[in-house]
Amino acid sequence: MKANNLARRAMRRWTILVFLAAILAFWGTLSYPFLHDDLWIIEQNPVVQNNGPLLDLFRKDYWGMRVDEPARDRLFRPLTTLTLIANHALGENDPWGYRALNILLHALVSLLLLRLGLCLGLRPEAAATVALLFAVHPVHTEAVNAVVGRSDLLAAAGLLGGAIQALSERRVGGGAWGRSPEKKKKEATAKNLKEMNRLAVFIGLWFALALFSKESGVAFLLWAVLWVAWCRWPAAEWFTMDREGLGRAAVAAGVVLGLYLVMRYGALGMWSRPAPPSILDNPLAHEGFAGRIAGGLGVLGRYLGLLVYPRPLTIDYSYAQILPWSRASLAWGSLGCFFIAAWGWAAWRWRSGRPEVAFGLALFLAGYAPASNLAVPIGTIMAERLIYIPSAGFFIAFTPALADYLVFRGRRVFIGVLAAAVLLYGGMSWERNGDWSGYLAIWESAARVSPNSARALRLYGQSLNRKGKFSEAIAPLKKATKILPVYDPAWTELGISLMQSRREKESEAAFKEALRLNPRAPENLLAISDLYLGTGRLREASFYLEKAVSLYPNFVEARFRLGNLYLKQRNIWRAEEEYRAALSAAPGRGDIHHNLALILFDSGDIEGSRRHARRAGQLGIRLRPEFMRLLGFLPQGGRTPKSNAIK
Repeated sequence: MKANNLARRAMRRWTILVFLAAILAFWGTLSYPFLHDDLWIIEQNPVVQNNGPLLDLFRKDYWGMRVDEPARDRLFRPLTTLTLIANHALGENDPWGYRALNILLHALVSLLLLRLGLCLGLRPEAAATVALLFAVHPVHTEAVNAVVGRSDLLAAAGLLGGAIQALSERRVGGGAWGRSPEKKKKEATAKNLKEMNRLAVFIGLWFALALFSKESGVAFLLWAVLWVAWCRWPAAEWFTMDREGLGRAAVAAGVVLGLYLVMRYGALGMWSRPAPPSILDNPLAHEGFAGRIAGGLGVLGRYLGLLVYPRPLTIDYSYAQILPWSRASLAWGSLGCFFIAAWGWAAWRWRSGRPEVAFGLALFLAGYAPASNLAVPIGTIMAERLIYIPSAGFFIAFTPALADYLVFRGRRVFIGVLAAAVLLYGGMSWERNGDWSGYLAIWESAARVSPNSARALRLYGQSLNRKGKFSEAIAPLKKATKILPVYDPAWTELGISLMQSRREKESEAAFKEALRLNPRAPENLLAISDLYLGTGRLREASFYLEKAVSLYPNFVEARFRLGNLYLKQRNIWRAEEEYRAALSAAPGRGDIHHNLALILFDSGDIEGSRRHARRAGQLGIRLRPEFMRLLGFLPQGGRTPKSNAIK
């Protein structure tokens, strides 16, 4: 009894330690802003912003807000979107709450991994080592720091929870997918049938959590197939299986899969994306079978390398950072194949003494397969968040043997080495977290680590433009256009840099190249109109702005600038028309209210002018004192109020 109490206390300490490690590794990121895809998924998502019925999360695709991109990926992740809706309900668009929930989910996954290790029969020290290294490993910084990485966290929680349920000892015969019982199985009773039904229901619920959070949740089924096959043949002398219990669990998983497929097709109207990913996002999608295999294996080798030594890390691996037939890809692919072959040999060699090696291999392969590009090309060639689930299998397979060896050498040795590893990985995670502190920081890091990625260079140049460092942005943007000459956003950003650097002729050439590549892109039309407005070529500016609003009637910025152009030309009626059209799409734009107030005042509509001027002040636009006096907001000689809110 005393020994059991001591063991329980030790496990409680390990549980607390794993939880704190997962929290502290990312606690410093709570104040970081939304970056990259987070801006689309949260701030520009009408479902999250409560601008539509809640049921839209089951009726629209994950990227449904990008309606102007018909070739976009079609994804169905209603549970992930539901958590974002909950975040918005509690804290609107404050990143703190979104990031806090991501960190807590990562801590939950780490605790589930601890429990999974115990279900596999690992010693508490070995299971805790697996969970601790997983909790602080730097390769997980993207999955935790990117709010959109929540889908990976939820899918991992569902997969690990389902695996724990399947390996639970409370089942008919003592272990459907676990270790063989010492006693013979008794005849199934009503109580046993009830237990099997309960087990099947919970496995179905865990699988639903994984699958309805992200498509990679299907890895649970792949893992189950691999593990069942292993238990029936190579490890048959060590494992036993209850066929009836397994059959009920399979039925539950099949029901969940069928429901998911029906709902997915109902929301998307298609089984897959309408067009292959662009060569920028995934060069493997434009390769033949051999090229896709070579490139996919090269990515596999890179993933394994990052799990062993997680440096350098980057948010982007776009074209042409990874090319399928490059020497680097072939070398990484060879290394990856050798590593997996050696892993398979180790699983066979120690199939009786260390079953976690085979279990980890099954989990790694199942987690990697959906994102491998080997069978079906996905929306990206490589992303560190995609290794979140496979990394659990990696740590389960290789960490326990090392932990047991260190414990054998002495508890102090074990604690010392474990503490050093946790501090090393934790410190590397803190260092990597700093790259997520802002738009410029993340893309400067990406451009440094992925110097051949056209997207990383373009977004680095864009972030420099936003900071007003236009001359510095020219070099990376020119390099981006050389790497991928058909990349029109890079030409647009280059044109902006050149325009702001007073190099108008070069800027015009860059804008025209962008328009040649994509004559309907709203950003390209807006950018070249800015150039012509700045150089006094109002007729050309008007042509491109009018084209933009004709193609995209709800393009607010184009209508606003077109209204400003008409105002310069004293075409008051058309200016008013454009401002009102812009406000119908964006009623919260204070600058548009301000300009409309000026027009209405000149037209003699004093009451309308007062109404829009009041709204502009409420939205933070500071009005000139002279205008405020004319509208009667200030007495003659009165001072401008400190608050912008005009009553």
